Amino acid sequence: FGSMPGAAGRQASLHSPVLPQKEVAMETIRQVGDALRTSARSHSTARSIGRGSRTSDDIFEHAQQSLSDKEASNAMWSDKRNFVHKIVKAPAFDLSMSCLVLLNMVFVVLEVNIAAEQAESPTWLSAANFVVLFIYFVETVLKLFA
Repeated sequence: FGSMPGAAGRQASLHSPVLPQKEVAMETIRQVGDALRTSARSHSTARSIGRGSRTSDDIFEHAQQSLSDKEASNAMWSDKRNFVHKIVKAPAFDLSMSCLVLLNMVFVVLEVNIAAEQAESPTWLSAANFVVLFIYFVETVLKLFA
């Protein structure tokens, strides 16, 4: 993107830590739109993208509209829903749920080994399975809410 005309000033502003994420996203969309427009000007015909033939201006406007629609839908969400959305989409949440899956696998292996020996399953193992099941249920509800 650095070779685009007029992009030098805008590119420097992208690295500023003061810009909120929305402005950075909009600037990236503008840069992509500039690149597409430059490419379309250098070719005599517009490329066919998706359904039918669309120009780079159409693609740029669609990208801006999509970003605006997403912001509008997030703005209509309650504070609780936005909070839950941030938690559910956090990498730490995914990591913790992955660790829970691995722990559940250990519980299943222990339970199968105990059953193979035709011994009685310990109470703590049954309780652990119910706790894991409850956490899976809470995860599902949170993801449906977010």
